[in-house]
Amino acid sequence: MKYIILFIIIIFVLLFFRLFSLNLKNQNNKKNIKDEIIDLKKDPKTNEYKPRE
Repeated sequence: MKYIILFIIIIFVLLFFRLFSLNLKNQNNKKNIKDEIIDLKKDPKTNEYKPRE
């Protein structure tokens, strides 16, 4: 009986950590999507980088 309870507790802990890690990955992906990539071009006259239109 002790082994069965121990086994069930271990399974619940593993499932909890797996769900927690998946949740963190989803949050990181949402942050990456929010970051915009701005394409820049160099202005030859001033040697400055400006966004492309």
